[in-house]
Amino acid sequence: MRSTTDAETETPNPSLRHLLDRAILVEQRIRRAVHARQLTDPNPDDAFRGLYLSDETIHRLLDAGRSLDSAAPDDTDAALLAETEARADAAARTGRPTRLSALAHEFGLSALDVEILLIALIPDLDDRFERFYGYLNDDVTRRRPSIGLALGLCGLSAAEAAARAGLSPQAPLRAGGLLLVEEPDRPFLARALRVPDRVTAHLLGDDTPDPRIVDLLAPWQDVSGVGDPAPLARALASGDPLAYLREDQGGAGTALGASALARAGHGVLGLDLERLARDPHPAEAVRILSREARLTSSGLVCGPIDALIRDKPEVIRLVADTPLPVVLVGRAPWDAAWSSRPPLLLHAPRVEPPARAALWSDAYGAPLPADLDLTRLLSPFLLTPDQITRAARGAAQSAALDGGTLHPDHIRAGARAQNAAGLDRLARRIEPAVGWSDLVLPRAPSPSSANSPPAPATATGSWANGACGRAVAGGAA
Repeated sequence: MRSTTDAETETPNPSLRHLLDRAILVEQRIRRAVHARQLTDPNPDDAFRGLYLSDETIHRLLDAGRSLDSAAPDDTDAALLAETEARADAAARTGRPTRLSALAHEFGLSALDVEILLIALIPDLDDRFERFYGYLNDDVTRRRPSIGLALGLCGLSAAEAAARAGLSPQAPLRAGGLLLVEEPDRPFLARALRVPDRVTAHLLGDDTPDPRIVDLLAPWQDVSGVGDPAPLARALASGDPLAYLREDQGGAGTALGASALARAGHGVLGLDLERLARDPHPAEAVRILSREARLTSSGLVCGPIDALIRDKPEVIRLVADTPLPVVLVGRAPWDAAWSSRPPLLLHAPRVEPPARAALWSDAYGAPLPADLDLTRLLSPFLLTPDQITRAARGAAQSAALDGGTLHPDHIRAGARAQNAAGLDRLARRIEPAVGWSDLVLPRAPSPSSANSPPAPATATGSWANGACGRAVAGGAA
């Protein structure tokens, strides 16, 4: 393994150089460990290592154990580490902090945590180390570092309580989702360590979200003209981690939350709680969402909480208690049982007609006919910013099908389509029990009663007018 220099990439990349320089330090210790093992190994070329124990291997394990003292960090390693970290600090002072340093800060990792993370990561950077780890594990089938091997490469005893505690489920590496401890049925020291692919990709410079949560993300962004985000931004910047924006029909809660997070210096990760409510494993999804937000220095904007209130209120608490800035959006009053920390309670305003027209025009992306009064046409429709965007795109598609000229009917149809599914779910279809042929008097009325209304019993009984008529006819009334 070798470090990528700026000349090779033509673009300075201190983040990748920092990662590879630290990996090279781990490589040096692994080389020393392999060399030390070869000196005492009676059969270093054994292709079936770990599948059986020869007499020589048994005696070696009983007499010498599996000491990794020679692989522990030494003075040379310390000097190279100091040089590597000095370069990373210099990059941070120029406004380009390395991803490894930023990750260690965000997740609260100690120096030992970073070393263990790198030891587990290195097989995903260079496939030679799969075989090296299989050799050091005394098992050709186990190509990832075990806990015991990782502690040994760090120069620590397997009996050190503090070192073992760093790999417990509550420790930062595992609680933050940065490190997986696999094969739980094995003894503690023999369990394999693995870095999730998403964490590896992030350290290498890839910001593509984890595939597990892609379907849950919503494109809520900073939108101007939908309320004042400054008060919420100040609260988020000063350390208030949780806010609840209560909104009415057509409210701008998600856009206001995204604007506030952006002004507070955070990225924005939108979470659609209606999709989360349908997820078969919401707790797992929330853990991965939390890791994704922390990797990208983002906060969460989540809504609508109304989708979770009735059937999954415990999921609201999982989201609200994540260790990062969270803005929840919904229409229901806040329930204190939804979080362990009190939220900042604010009201999200509606998107006013002029702002609706401006957002619609931006989303449409083409010149509008001069005779269209967009503000007047959209004023009856209470739409959120993302609904306005979809309405504009729907109108553009309809106009294209009709020859390319935008008409008021296209605008209205696009707006109505945003609530059509909801109205259909709320509506109850009624099939009449009678037809036009049934609305005939049984006999011709006399001249004196021609202009008189029929008796109630006749209208509801003899005419069988709906369910009420059937009830009266049957004597149930």
